[in-house]
Amino acid sequence: MLVFFIIFCALLALPTKLFFSEPVPDKELHTVLFFIIPLLSWFSFNIKLYWQILLIFCLALLSECLQLFIPYRDASLLDLGANLVGMTLSYGLLLITLLINQRRKTHV
Repeated sequence: MLVFFIIFCALLALPTKLFFSEPVPDKELHTVLFFIIPLLSWFSFNIKLYWQILLIFCLALLSECLQLFIPYRDASLLDLGANLVGMTLSYGLLLITLLINQRRKTHV
């Protein structure tokens, strides 16, 4: 997670024009990124779910706060909301999958 965080911070400091030539679908990117992060965290670390959620929420909040200090970036509550939507969808999918697997085990 530390390596991912370092890469994430390095990418945060770069202008998005380096990666995209067209206007950037900003909210969609936030949602997709914060959909992927919980999945990576879930399968990479053996820590309690509530700690994962707290750490990833802090990452989402920190990423928006850091953008206040980068001249060509904008911090936005809407971006934070898109981050939370991605997290919610990701953890929702994980929990549904766990419940289905648990039901299968009890019915076998």
